[in-house]
Amino acid sequence: MSGKELWLGDNFTQVSNDILEALAMAQLSTNEFRIILFIIRKTYGWHKQTDWIALSQIVEGTGIAKPNVCRTLNSLKRKNIIVRPDSRHVGLQDDIGFWVSKKLPVQKTKNTKNWDENTKNTKISRIPTSVTVI
Repeated sequence: MSGKELWLGDNFTQVSNDILEALAMAQLSTNEFRIILFIIRKTYGWHKQTDWIALSQIVEGTGIAKPNVCRTLNSLKRKNIIVRPDSRHVGLQDDIGFWVSKKLPVQKTKNTKNWDENTKNTKISRIPTSVTVI
């Protein structure tokens, strides 16, 4: 932010108070929270529900390594915090009733796919044994 004044002028992103409160209560890792903020900026910041956000943009915008970005995006999708209407677009699940707020146990599978690939028919690597919805 070097020397920039922070004020709301023309450069801000509107986010529902309900979403902010749900994020404050969600049990998220640092990487999950950083990526959610980036997705909010790239979608709500342009008045969109979802957008085509390349992995390279997320890596550059968050400073998180690409393998960790892929793993974190998959975790957020399993928790229903983000949605992928197709293989390229991503956005925040705006119905917070679907969010899973509890960390899910890890269960390894043989066939886990990369985030870049179409994940519609992909086996998940974490299966909830019990979930709490916020």
